[in-house]
Amino acid sequence: VGVRGEASQTVRELLAKQESSLCQTVDHWKQERDLVLTRVSEMELAMHEVDAQLEKEKLQNQLDQIERGALEVALTDMRAELEGAEQKLLESAGEIQELKAELGKVVAASEQQLAGQQRVAELSIKHEQGKVDTLSKEMDRLKNRLEATEAERAMPSPSLHTLSMS
Repeated sequence: VGVRGEASQTVRELLAKQESSLCQTVDHWKQERDLVLTRVSEMELAMHEVDAQLEKEKLQNQLDQIERGALEVALTDMRAELEGAEQKLLESAGEIQELKAELGKVVAASEQQLAGQQRVAELSIKHEQGKVDTLSKEMDRLKNRLEATEAERAMPSPSLHTLSMS
């Protein structure tokens, strides 16, 4: 019973370690995902700030041009800059979509990895349980054999005296 208890305790300890490891892995991937989401948000905010600064600078340049009497040149430049800004905005939106797609891939990969690790842990648990069951059966067999041997020894054996009289 002591060996089986120790084996069961060892299996429980191994299972607890595996469960702890899986929990740490899940927490790590959640942190990674949160970091990526934070970076995407920060990049979007930074792009908006840059766009606002560019717009401010463009407006200041355009005002300067108008003040110099180059109204037509300023309007033409404004249209070109606006088209360029629109193009940059479209490109930025595309980059954001690419980042979101990358994030989706990372999340999907981490979910697949976690599922694989969970499956490995389940198989490991089944394997360890099989070992425990095998050891338990072997212990029961040895115990029965020991009891049978002790029972044979406890039986009185015929002495030489009894044998010579018969």
